[in-house]
Amino acid sequence: MQARLLTTEGAFLESLSQTADAVYAVCGRSCAPASLLARIESVGETRRHRDLLGISGLRAEAERESARFFRAAAESDPAGDFAYTARVPLSVPEYEDLQLAFLLQALARSEPGTRVFVLATDGGVSRLFAALFLQGGAPRPKRWPGIGAWLRLARSALRAAMAPGIATDPIRIVIVTLGAAAAEGRPDVYFGRFAEPLNALAPVITVFLAEGGRVRFPRTGRALPMESFVSWRDLLQVAVNAVARATTRRHAAEGLSDPAHALLAGYLCGREVARGEPMMLALYQRAFSAMIRKLRPQTVMFPLECRTWEKHLVGACRDGHVRCSIGYQHSSITPRHLAFRLDQDPAGGRDLPDRIITCGEVTAGWLAGRLPGLAGRVTTGVALRSLDGRPGEAARPAVLVSLSSTRAEAWALMQATAFAARRIPLPFFIRRHPAIAVDDLFDQIRWEGAVELSSGRSLLEDIGRSAFIVYSSSTVALEGMRSGRIPVFLDIGDVPSGDPVGPGVACRFGAANPQELVMILERLVAMPLEEMEQLRAAARDFGSRYLRAPDEAGVSVMAALVASC
Repeated sequence: MQARLLTTEGAFLESLSQTADAVYAVCGRSCAPASLLARIESVGETRRHRDLLGISGLRAEAERESARFFRAAAESDPAGDFAYTARVPLSVPEYEDLQLAFLLQALARSEPGTRVFVLATDGGVSRLFAALFLQGGAPRPKRWPGIGAWLRLARSALRAAMAPGIATDPIRIVIVTLGAAAAEGRPDVYFGRFAEPLNALAPVITVFLAEGGRVRFPRTGRALPMESFVSWRDLLQVAVNAVARATTRRHAAEGLSDPAHALLAGYLCGREVARGEPMMLALYQRAFSAMIRKLRPQTVMFPLECRTWEKHLVGACRDGHVRCSIGYQHSSITPRHLAFRLDQDPAGGRDLPDRIITCGEVTAGWLAGRLPGLAGRVTTGVALRSLDGRPGEAARPAVLVSLSSTRAEAWALMQATAFAARRIPLPFFIRRHPAIAVDDLFDQIRWEGAVELSSGRSLLEDIGRSAFIVYSSSTVALEGMRSGRIPVFLDIGDVPSGDPVGPGVACRFGAANPQELVMILERLVAMPLEEMEQLRAAARDFGSRYLRAPDEAGVSVMAALVASC
């Protein structure tokens, strides 16, 4: 493979303009300006270049390599010092670039004579790719926490100082969650208002881990920041340990035998150390143990994603003789969820909770089939995050395009939407993700046809005016299926795929590119009414089994199950 690494946008565009029939890769795509992405697309099409993410033949090998790397990383970090070793790609901010490395490795094996241009404007990423593909020297992993890391620790110190006192009333159940919604009286992002019916059966308190710079939270008596259980001794010990780790010559990546894996792990270790991830995980570990000692709960419940902090929470529950730890599988499971694959887990499932309650029957069956010997732990619950109510019926066929995980995904879906809107006389509604800014991406495209960037509308309203839902990783497809909307998956090259529905579902359609998307939409619009109603019925059945409705009866049964543990 003839690889050339460019560190400036101008040099990259010039190289693409002066050659033809090459492959290109863009690192940091989600951070790139919309204008740059548009120019790259234009030059790539004119010069017949291939986007690395669009070469479907590389995916299988790249997925295998991704799984191998994360398994090796997990084996090298049995203590859970790092977040990335939990085998949860969605929790690794750098994974967007990591998948390019796995794809380039596959390309080097399958097309060794191919010319490749890689844009990497970030210094750390460029040094990593130079070491991987250009025989450059191995970059030295960062060992010292950065300013941001110490600010995070200082924030926790302020929270600990301002935290409310801990109630002395007996606590039967502790819900550990992310975000301060419960303290502010809003529905929790994972559990909704589940604490209310649960509290009617047994005393409940919510302990939350909150990002951001906020240091003071409302004093409700039933919702406490994690720092309520942090002592000054904990803070000092975490800081001392971080300094001690920085002065040693070894780091976690050095335990990996594969040279490429060691380079990738060293890069991720350095990034996590710089932003303070190991320090915060160590602080969580101490706080969880103190929480168990002080509250003495019988049951601890948390959102199950198999992240490193969950491993520490489960360990604290077992060390503290908590009768039952419960992981709530709250949303979809996709091929990206490597941590749910027990056959690739070096710990053999030891870090899983005592019981898993799922959001529906589909994921319960999936987990029971992939957790051999642990199937008895899995119980079907309800989708506490699911929509309350049913959308109306669309007056005419229309397409809802749901954005989800990254700006790079948003750009790919918008490009496909623009292609389709020029060829099909259908209304297209693009639903943005609240945490991702996409207005500049939308403004960069020259739109034709009826395309709207939805704003100010609820999800129920957007689903209600659509008949088909185009997605890449969004669970909005599942919500739509509950109401008979037909899901159309668009493959944008993610490794592994983020499809929550999967190719084995009869009412789900899959497009490998914008051209196939147009063909599928044309077929759906022309489909006889009877056949369409059969598809809609199948979609309703699957969506309702995937996300079981959180009606009063279902929530009551789930609350009784948790309270009886």
